[in-house]
Amino acid sequence: MVQSSSGVIALASYRAWQRGMSWEGDVKMTEYRLYTVENDGHFIGSRTFTADSDDDAVVWAKQQIEDHSVELWSGPRLVRRLDPAEKRDAEAVTHTIEAGRMLPKNKT
Repeated sequence: MVQSSSGVIALASYRAWQRGMSWEGDVKMTEYRLYTVENDGHFIGSRTFTADSDDDAVVWAKQQIEDHSVELWSGPRLVRRLDPAEKRDAEAVTHTIEAGRMLPKNKT
């Protein structure tokens, strides 16, 4: 599950925020920040969101890529740098429908 900072998200405590953790009821959520990186390496924008795991955060981050690379951070830890080519790869067709069933597409 991923929740954007534009939704209603409240941190349980300032200490939790400092550790990059927030609490959604009884569910422990990690806070992430996605930075848009200009070609010269400068950050030109950012978004804050929470996710259940690094894997979920990476999936969400790939959907946010436009023309620039992005860096996904969790507190002081760089999770991953993503380039626009990775968005195209994420959008590639990986499955096909045969006889009403979704099957992995054969790799040739």
